[in-house]
Amino acid sequence: SREHLQFLFDEARKDRITCKYCGLPLRLKLSIHEEPHFFHRENGDFSQCEAACLNEKTEQKTKQNDYTESGVFRLPKGKAIGEEKKADTD
Repeated sequence: SREHLQFLFDEARKDRITCKYCGLPLRLKLSIHEEPHFFHRENGDFSQCEAACLNEKTEQKTKQNDYTESGVFRLPKGKAIGEEKKADTD
């Protein structure tokens, strides 16, 4: 909601929101052209932080792709409910 974004924006301006990878203060960018996103307040090479964040987002997407939403339930894809694992007997 707009109120929540404003709260986060204000907290970031007070240096209360920091990068979980390097610990430096972040700012929140609000724009009508882009999705809201955090960025480092200071200039510098933050490629390690960006790579770690991108890797985390990729892992989250992979986990989301393993499930499908049905109402309030998350169901695993590719496996019928009640399907047992077959033991290898080789």
